[in-house]
Amino acid sequence: MTDIFGTISDTFNTRYEAQSYGVPVAMDNGVWSPLATPAEHHLLSLAWEESLEGGFSGGGGIYVIEGLGIVGVKVPLNVGWATAMNRATEIADAFQSTQVGIVEFTDAAIVRVGRQGSYYRYNVHISFRVFDRQSSQQIGTASGIDPKTALDRISGRFDTVIATPQSLPTSYDNMDLDTLPGAAVTWCSFSARHVEGQGEIGTRRFTIPGLAIATIRVPLRTGTDAAYKLAGDIVTAFRGVNYQGVSFTAPSLARIGRTGPSHSLEWWHLNVRMPYYFEYSAA
Repeated sequence: MTDIFGTISDTFNTRYEAQSYGVPVAMDNGVWSPLATPAEHHLLSLAWEESLEGGFSGGGGIYVIEGLGIVGVKVPLNVGWATAMNRATEIADAFQSTQVGIVEFTDAAIVRVGRQGSYYRYNVHISFRVFDRQSSQQIGTASGIDPKTALDRISGRFDTVIATPQSLPTSYDNMDLDTLPGAAVTWCSFSARHVEGQGEIGTRRFTIPGLAIATIRVPLRTGTDAAYKLAGDIVTAFRGVNYQGVSFTAPSLARIGRTGPSHSLEWWHLNVRMPYYFEYSAA
């Protein structure tokens, strides 16, 4: 798998920049200095759909990655709402039903946000999708594993294929890092939770689903490239993989952005959500 999420981000930004709107632009997690006087400016970011669902054909998984490119159009209050609406319409038309490389921009909608301080804002929501293929993998064999063993194997998989080879500082569930990384360091936290399973009638065999979450933290004002590259590596390592009895399905991304009232403000967050299930035979 190439840097698929970085490619999507770059394609969206490049398509926007090709229109030459001639106004200041704030890229997601980029450097931004407040304007000396109120003036039209735009804010760019990506939002990902809840699921990267895929089917299987030809021995490999065909996954559909979907999401929204968002352009926030902000104009000073004294120029009227029509200026923002006209610009939003211009941007929507530039993306509507357009194929750029591997990215298909399918639709565009204009959403009124309204007054924000000394500005009036519209958002342009640009739907996109990318078809991506990845073959399923069987790594090791196991059946009827218990819930604790499943958790150990899930976190062990992340440590073996992501954290250790990439020297990525990682805080595992209920295991804090010895030293909190500095603001200039990319790091991650990882956890997994089982949910209530379903059993077969007349047996003590259960299918236990769950969700593992890797929260990627990159320094503020450094862009999104590092986060999307790491997210792509994580998706590749888990998507369609059966690892020693734990089966992972289609991961999804969730942009969190800058969050929290405390030390976490020093990073920009992106979550990778990895659904899984395993078979458990109760004693």
